[in-house]
Amino acid sequence: MMEYIPFFLLAAGIYGLTRRNALKVLLSAEIISMGAILLVAASPYQPLVLFLLGASAIEAMVGFTVLLWMYRTYETIDLDVIRGLKG
Repeated sequence: MMEYIPFFLLAAGIYGLTRRNALKVLLSAEIISMGAILLVAASPYQPLVLFLLGASAIEAMVGFTVLLWMYRTYETIDLDVIRGLKG
C-alpha cells in the first residue's frame, strides 16, 4: 500500500495545477515534488534525496516570494485576473 503514495501525490498535484488560485497552484507544485522525492527515496539513489529536498525548499521560498509580490502588486492571487491585466 505504501508504494502507491508517490503516485497518489503526483496525481493530486497534477489535478491541483488546474486551479485558478496561485497559492493552490504553488502548493500543488510542492505536492508533485514531494511525490517525486518519495519515488527517488525508494530507489538506489537515496543520496539524491537530500539534494531534492533542498531544491524543493528553495523552490517553495522563491514561489512564496513571487506570490507575495503578486499580491502586493495586483492585490489578488487569482491567476485569471492577473492574466487579464496584460497589455
